[in-house]
Amino acid sequence: MDVYILNKHGTILMPCKPRKARLLLKECKAKVVNMKPFTIQLLFGSTGYKQPITVGVNTGTENAGVTVISGNQDLNSCEFKLRKHVSLKGHDRRIYRGNMKRRRYRKPRFDNRASSKKAGRPPPDVQGKGAFPCCCGLLMPLSTTLLLPVTAPQ
Repeated sequence: MDVYILNKHGTILMPCKPRKARLLLKECKAKVVNMKPFTIQLLFGSTGYKQPITVGVNTGTENAGVTVISGNQDLNSCEFKLRKHVSLKGHDRRIYRGNMKRRRYRKPRFDNRASSKKAGRPPPDVQGKGAFPCCCGLLMPLSTTLLLPVTAPQ
């Protein structure tokens, strides 16, 4: 398990081993910022050297996986199950919303989809599945993101 590091100004640096973090904390060269995930911030200037890090996202129909790789080394990886029966829950919600619409009148609103306008957002199917690398790699200086699409068997 690696320890995430922020430099003096709060920029993300490469993670280090727990022994290195323990020595930095003991010598008062770093302070603890978060406990979960364990993150420290350096109290001295550093060069800010970063290795190229790639995050790969595999979105499946039942399971999704995220892995963070630097060179040949696997830095972090996780796999999680996706929600099922979302369409049934959407059907129930649609019925309740229809009842609410009949009770009151509201002026129609258009162009209110902020998530589709902003650049850098994941596509809706990936965002809905929760498979975007939010669990693995937020505290690493990512350079490349690979999204592996799911193809249906023929």
